[in-house]
Amino acid sequence: MRLTTTLAGYLITTALFIAAFSVNCTAAASWVPSSLVARLSAAPASATDDSIKNVLIPGYEVQIDNLDTSITFIKRHVAQLRDNVCLLYQQYNRSYSYGRRGGFEAVLADMGFYLPRLESKVNPDLDLRCNTMKKAYWGGDGVYAYTVMIPRGYTSAKAFPVTGANQMQPEFIDDFRRVVTNTEYIAIMGTDTRAIIDLANDLHIDPFRTYVTGFSQGGHISMSSAWCYPDRFAACVPSSPDLRLPNQAFYFYNVRGLKNVPVRICQGTMDDYIDGTLQVYEVMQEAGCPVEFMQFYGGHAATLFQNPDKFPMISTFFDQHVLNPYPKTVYHVVEGGKSSYTRAFWVDGKLAYIHPGGVETTGFNPWYQISADKITNTISIDSANAVFTAFDFYLNDSLVDMASPVNVVKNGVSLFYSPVPSDGKVSVIIATEYTIPATATTKASVITAQQLSSGVTRNQWQTLDSIRCLVFNDCSDTVPSTATQKAVKPLSNNAGITVNPNPFNPRTSITVNATSNDGLCTVLKIYTITGKIVKDFSSLPLSSRRSVFSVNWDASVQPSGIYIVKAVVGGKVLTRQITLLK
Repeated sequence: MRLTTTLAGYLITTALFIAAFSVNCTAAASWVPSSLVARLSAAPASATDDSIKNVLIPGYEVQIDNLDTSITFIKRHVAQLRDNVCLLYQQYNRSYSYGRRGGFEAVLADMGFYLPRLESKVNPDLDLRCNTMKKAYWGGDGVYAYTVMIPRGYTSAKAFPVTGANQMQPEFIDDFRRVVTNTEYIAIMGTDTRAIIDLANDLHIDPFRTYVTGFSQGGHISMSSAWCYPDRFAACVPSSPDLRLPNQAFYFYNVRGLKNVPVRICQGTMDDYIDGTLQVYEVMQEAGCPVEFMQFYGGHAATLFQNPDKFPMISTFFDQHVLNPYPKTVYHVVEGGKSSYTRAFWVDGKLAYIHPGGVETTGFNPWYQISADKITNTISIDSANAVFTAFDFYLNDSLVDMASPVNVVKNGVSLFYSPVPSDGKVSVIIATEYTIPATATTKASVITAQQLSSGVTRNQWQTLDSIRCLVFNDCSDTVPSTATQKAVKPLSNNAGITVNPNPFNPRTSITVNATSNDGLCTVLKIYTITGKIVKDFSSLPLSSRRSVFSVNWDASVQPSGIYIVKAVVGGKVLTRQITLLK
């Protein structure tokens, strides 16, 4: 179901409300913050504002307060309905944002969907299935709209995974809707955390199964979102994300920072951008990122989002990964040295200053790597650009023994040795001054470190987890065991897969190279480019899997084409593309 009602249509509806009710403004509902109530003290700036003030807000408040909240499913939706009314307070006299962001229409559409059903004591769940809805959130300067697609099997009785989808263009958005609503995934257009949090108050979302994907420029956005906010996504699948393009080159090497987010890059075999994407893949492999590369037959097209037989190239990868909220090692790139990106998982790096040029003109992308060792109860600042002059660490029992003193060290020097405060936050200062390096036109200068950071004290998953417990009474698995098991260290630099010969016909030797510190090879499989397993060596005895583990593959029964070798060593994924030529 697509929502096509226009603002003009809503204004007609408003007129009918006025005719039906002769509503006089009364006191605001008790649940409306006084700061919002004060906004209505000004005279309405337009007919729409008059309707908001004198019809919509008082009418909705009465309807919400009259709902029978003794019924569980009605009570569950009341908070979201109240939030919608608060959005109307925010919208009042902000005429510039009515049509431009579509948030006003989205609020009315949402209320029009839920209120009649709840007043009739009808559970909205069944009508949500296979639905495409416009919803709204407060964006700081206006009410913004977003689109959500809900799967056929949705029920509020269990938590569902959600994927952000970037650049779902008009020419294939209907195809994508038909494809994704026949999976278990809720799809939200874009990756704004405010939209995801808003949606979690309405739909039952799994806080540890949030993902991101996108096509072409949307693939760029997906990867950028993942390295800027790695703790928000359990996995990322970009399609055709050539970051070597002139307008992307300034952050091309940021892909090396995707060490905490598993990535599967997908590309058409005849895509003109495939060489650039392959270089992205190679750079990530060299950096030790958990990355895979898969191809499908075609060009630069949104095939994965239009064809139900191809979408599993995205969904099967998502199915394999659950967010690990407390990785033992956090590697994070702060794009452009912007303070809004300093937080990653349980670490928040503080910047001495904000570089005035930014990433586009300077390529300034500082990074840090922080490790936790519960055995020695140590937090180690393994490496960090000098611009990081302080850190906040948000610790818990997954990382350290909270009952014993914790040691924070950098370059062998202890910066903190003490019991962890009751709130779990440990702060350390590395330097109070910072030297801005000299350039071709300026001299080096010393400044007082400003210790700038995002100020984020709760990760997205923590907010989503609180919402699912409060709204859906689902308070299980605060940190799921499947996620905890994924907290593994990076592989050694020489870890990888070698294949000889390659190309081959029909036999080849496959060797998994690792060190004894990397752990055993627990998975070794060969896939077609569409994701079908054609050979599984994982059943071989573990005792045979030393630091160099070799097998021979006879592909006599397979057709010519490209295949993907996938190995899992110590919990980390390695992949290699091979070619069978007959």
